[in-house]
Amino acid sequence: MSEQTGLKGTAEEEFGSGRASTRSIRVLSLLVSAGAELATLAIFAILLVTKTLTLTGFILGLLLVSAAITTAISMYYYFATKTPGGAPAGEASRFNLNIYDSSFDGIVTFDLEGNIKDCNQAFADMLDYSREELEGINNGEITPEEWHVVDEDAYVNQVQKSGFSDEYTKEYTGRDGTVFPVSVRVWRLDDREGRQIGSWAIVRDISDRKRYESFIYDTILRLEKAHERLQEMDTLKTGFVSVVSHELRSPLTTVQTSLTALKSIPPNASPEEKEQLLSTLDRGVLRLAGLIDDTLDLTRIESGQLQLKLEPVDAVELAKKLAAAFEPRFAAKGVALNVLAPEGPCIGMQDQSRTEQVLVNLIENALKFTDVGTVTVQVECNPNRVIYSVSDSGPGIPPELHQKIFEKFFSAEDPHVSGKGGIGIGLAICKGIVEAHGGGIWVESRKGEGSTFIFDIPREPGYDGLH
Repeated sequence: MSEQTGLKGTAEEEFGSGRASTRSIRVLSLLVSAGAELATLAIFAILLVTKTLTLTGFILGLLLVSAAITTAISMYYYFATKTPGGAPAGEASRFNLNIYDSSFDGIVTFDLEGNIKDCNQAFADMLDYSREELEGINNGEITPEEWHVVDEDAYVNQVQKSGFSDEYTKEYTGRDGTVFPVSVRVWRLDDREGRQIGSWAIVRDISDRKRYESFIYDTILRLEKAHERLQEMDTLKTGFVSVVSHELRSPLTTVQTSLTALKSIPPNASPEEKEQLLSTLDRGVLRLAGLIDDTLDLTRIESGQLQLKLEPVDAVELAKKLAAAFEPRFAAKGVALNVLAPEGPCIGMQDQSRTEQVLVNLIENALKFTDVGTVTVQVECNPNRVIYSVSDSGPGIPPELHQKIFEKFFSAEDPHVSGKGGIGIGLAICKGIVEAHGGGIWVESRKGEGSTFIFDIPREPGYDGLH
């Protein structure tokens, strides 16, 4: 906006002009009425002297003529000073001034240079200035620079051409430097000869409206994300049911086959044959128990009911013990298994069975996805935390999946296609166990370069250092 002038000044001029006009008409009314009275008095005096009229008739006639003349003059005054369709001109000007001063919206007038000539109290309060302080300030001084072009466009392309602008949004800067949004509409202001002497604007603070719009927008975004998440969860649950059905079918089939074989085994079967069937049956039962336990653990973690039994645990001893237990399986696959750990013990307060559960899951995953190469289990011991890691030389994980693989029901590849198995909750359980200890778990990996899963646990309960 720019180059605008005094609405209030113009209203005051009209008000003053209206009062002067009213006084002139009142004086004229009195003079005409007095003249009519004197002329009537002279006529009736002549009639009285010539004895054509009695004294009583003279007085009554004088009163009637005076009333008629006064009524006529009063009616003329009323209709001559009444503005079309409204109050007398002076009262209309006073009415405009009341609107100007009592409006909740800011009203401001500018000269042709864009300097403030006057404003109402609402506009001054909006900017936290007094009306006197704002007088003479240029519109550009209280408008952030990036909005100057918007003001100029509205003034040049709308106000100058059509006499007014559309309502548009901009910002003003208050006394304390706070920038706030406003809606503005500008009108051209001319003098009585039609020459432009500035313009005036109605300004409305829309901070609350903007905050409401922002709240609505953010709410819509959150709802959209929640909807997408629900759709994703629905897809994952469908996949979970499919995978669980597949995973359960395999050990159930094994158990059923082994039981059938045991029933039909001949009495003279060798002990080795019986032992083999029992071993197969045992593995199937253990696999079923593991699936059930995993599902129960996830339920406990999500409900916050996972209970830890903290005790002093030597991380070095635990890592070496698990590596020894896995050694035959690694050897059978032709994959090397190494342990890197300090010479001495590394004691920390942990739930040993739960920490072992995390390590077992990570080592099994490493074995599952490593066909050639080496898997390394490492323990680092610093003053505040025990850091475990399991590295493999498998296919690796792309960076965009580093967070998602710890979500429940997520699997980096279709187990039906890959043949790797799993129901997509193992890493989610690991994450819940580690976080219950006050630690964190993450992966460092690139596609085709292997993976390193790392988790740390405070050596003392309640330690909240960075990990």
